[in-house]
Amino acid sequence: MPAWGDLEVVLAVHRDGRMAGAARRLGIDKATVSRRVAALEAALGTRLFERRPGRLVPTPAGERVAHEATEMEAHVRALGSALGTSTAAGAVRVTVPTWFARGVLAPSLPAFAARHPGVTIQLVSSMAVLNLPQREADVAVRNVRGPQGSLVARRAGTLLSAVYASRDYLRARGRIFRREQIAALDFLGYERRISFCRAFHWIEAQHPRVVFRATDTLLLEAGAVAGLGLAVLPCFLGEAAAPLRCVAPAGVGREEIWVVAPADLRADRRVRAVMDHVADCFASARLDAAPPDMR
Repeated sequence: MPAWGDLEVVLAVHRDGRMAGAARRLGIDKATVSRRVAALEAALGTRLFERRPGRLVPTPAGERVAHEATEMEAHVRALGSALGTSTAAGAVRVTVPTWFARGVLAPSLPAFAARHPGVTIQLVSSMAVLNLPQREADVAVRNVRGPQGSLVARRAGTLLSAVYASRDYLRARGRIFRREQIAALDFLGYERRISFCRAFHWIEAQHPRVVFRATDTLLLEAGAVAGLGLAVLPCFLGEAAAPLRCVAPAGVGREEIWVVAPADLRADRRVRAVMDHVADCFASARLDAAPPDMR
């Protein structure tokens, strides 16, 4: 019978698709992951993963082992809940937008570590929507609550966004425009892979000239600061950039922000501690405060 530790390693490789990613998820080194997978393959007498360009693909045997490991993981968590203890192993993997990670969450981590010395947070700063039930992450910050039943959610607060442009960009156009003429100016937008973002659809509906696209809000901020055009940015971010000026409210308006996690982790004390901390950080940052031009 394989040990749970070996099954946990296989499960991490199955979920991440890479040895290095699995190692980060588990808080161990890549060589240890590789060695334990190889040892389990030798013990079982079959390959669990096939190497493909940039990714490890599970074989049918690997899928079976990962399925069994997933069920065992659920039993371990349920036992921990029944005993009133936290049995979550390794780090808590948190996926958040890069601007939120840099400007709000990262500065708060020393205080979190002091309160919860046994918990390690792994930040995945990305706009991508990771699959939480498949354990691509344990906790996520989203602008949708998600399907009830598979996820648990805590409301973090409200995010206010607006349209920003650099003062140089506006000065070059003589500052002679009305808000209803914004669609005639140059816009910076998200790539289509981020089409789930409300700002993406608002910009596309305006039929503006999109002269630059990116997958990250910080890159849109950098483009706006450089004078490429107008960008829809969280007001928290736009107001902190001295070269930018709030031009108009964004059609995306105010968005409800949620901190979500897989439903079967609701009793995990580490996950709950991280969820509470992330939500508290969002609330304390006052990300719903309107800039002077919108008051």
